[in-house]
Amino acid sequence: MPGGFNITSVRKYLSDRWGLQAGRQDGVLVLAITMEPATRLGSDNDAKVFFDSVCGKYSSITGVSLSSGTAAGGGGGGAGSGGMMMDPAAIDALTKDQRALFKQQLELLARYLKMDLRAGDKAFITSQESQKVLQAQLDLWNTEHGEFYASGIEPVFSSLKARVYDSHWNWARQDALTMYYDIIFGRLKLVDREIVSQCIRIMNRSNPILLEFMQFHIDHCPTERGETYKLAEVLGRQLIENCKEALTVNPVFKDVGIPMAPQTTIDARGNMTYQEVPRPAIRKLELYVKEMAAGGKISEYGTRTKVQNDLQKIYKLIKQQHNVSKSTHLQVKTLYANVIKSMAMNESAILEGKKAKKVGIKSNSAIAVGNGEGKTECIPFLHLKRKSEHGWDYSKKLTGLYLDCLEGSAKVGLCLATTSDLYCANTSPFSRGLVSMGRLPS
Repeated sequence: MPGGFNITSVRKYLSDRWGLQAGRQDGVLVLAITMEPATRLGSDNDAKVFFDSVCGKYSSITGVSLSSGTAAGGGGGGAGSGGMMMDPAAIDALTKDQRALFKQQLELLARYLKMDLRAGDKAFITSQESQKVLQAQLDLWNTEHGEFYASGIEPVFSSLKARVYDSHWNWARQDALTMYYDIIFGRLKLVDREIVSQCIRIMNRSNPILLEFMQFHIDHCPTERGETYKLAEVLGRQLIENCKEALTVNPVFKDVGIPMAPQTTIDARGNMTYQEVPRPAIRKLELYVKEMAAGGKISEYGTRTKVQNDLQKIYKLIKQQHNVSKSTHLQVKTLYANVIKSMAMNESAILEGKKAKKVGIKSNSAIAVGNGEGKTECIPFLHLKRKSEHGWDYSKKLTGLYLDCLEGSAKVGLCLATTSDLYCANTSPFSRGLVSMGRLPS
């Protein structure tokens, strides 16, 4: 077929020229495949002449009489139906005035009902304008970031893949039963830190069914069989009492592990080894928090008096510039570094030794150490800073709150249920449970 004379044009021509419906058109097209022209047809007229010949061949094969212009049809466009078809163009011309009248009546009724017949078109135009603006933004975003970034941040959540971890009641039974048999078979002879931690986890998941489960095993424990059975009964009853008290409070996290410290060693060959070892004289987290709050030599900062003394030394050294030695250079450099380090601290943020108030931790947030040249402040090893105009300055208030949180979590545990329950009372069942169950040093 010539360019532009596609299947739609062919079907329209067969319908308008010969009055053929869709079924008859399919028959003519199938027959046209067997009558393929030797070369491409040059124009639309040549294509129409070709299909006229195909329709003539189709009429002789099927026995349907076809006539051009006023093609007969009926059911499939055959002349045998007795109906006469008119040219669609002539029908449009006859009904043009009627359509105009109907349109005027519709507009009149719309004005009477106060309806806008073009509201849909106006909304469509507005949406098209908004779509253009949004499309421009998307094009700019794609140009800047590319498709790879969009695919990387595309949400991948699927409700079908969601998992609900609600089997804590069953795991609590299993943990309690495992501990019970470990005591019976002699694997647990002393209540150490790991056992205390496991008891806390069981208390956090305490529920009435768990208590019945534990009570059944303890009531049927054959203590006459040996010491391990007696120990299992004693510890089991203590754990049951603690779990009963834990039913009325929220779960609490408490770290009962040994505080560790980093240790780096270098052997004779220069090989460096890093490991974490228990901190000396620090046997529980509460002592670790106090040690961090106390600070040390590396966290010292000079007060205003010490800074003034250092500046006076620098001034004297500068006056002797004509005979400056190497040792003097080193001394000037050291003093200058101390001055810069001290002045960088916010003087109002450092607690003075005599006026310091105790905040949370029993030790001061900054410890003053006296010497002959002025006082030296020790900032806690664990501290917080606040953004200021000239950088980051030590914040006494934030550090005090931070150390209070650490002290509370170290003593009685940390509760994440609500903000008001951040610290549990010292008389909580968890604290009493540790005293009755554990044999840890105070």
